[in-house]
Amino acid sequence: MATRDWLAIKTEYVTSEISLRDLARKLGIPASTLIDQSTKGAWETERGQFRVRTAQKTLELAEAAQIDVRREILESFVEARKAWAQSRRKADDYGALARLAASVVGLDTEHGSHVVELNDWRAGKSKEYVDAVEEAAQIVNGRSLSS
Repeated sequence: MATRDWLAIKTEYVTSEISLRDLARKLGIPASTLIDQSTKGAWETERGQFRVRTAQKTLELAEAAQIDVRREILESFVEARKAWAQSRRKADDYGALARLAASVVGLDTEHGSHVVELNDWRAGKSKEYVDAVEEAAQIVNGRSLSS
């Protein structure tokens, strides 16, 4: 008579969906022997407890994954909000610079007319400064100051 590793057999039964009869057939053990061993060792009870623990752990992992997804969504939203706020500040800065540029060059922003001579205004200023102010004025008016 061969010795059997009942712990391994029990573990296979408890942790799988196989029936006792199919497991007996698979292992070449008489079904009555396996059923007797299962009854003595309360394998069916252990199988039920294993399934409950597995379901609980699966639920915990699913909840943790949901929390991670929610955290990622929240972090993405926060980053998007920061980017939007930064863009909004830049837009406000450009708008303020454009209004300043229009007032510096004497541009009537409602009618787009020149109130002072641009050449007089440009005199004595660096090219970079003039270009920045003119670009800002273009943003306000959607056109070039020199037109």
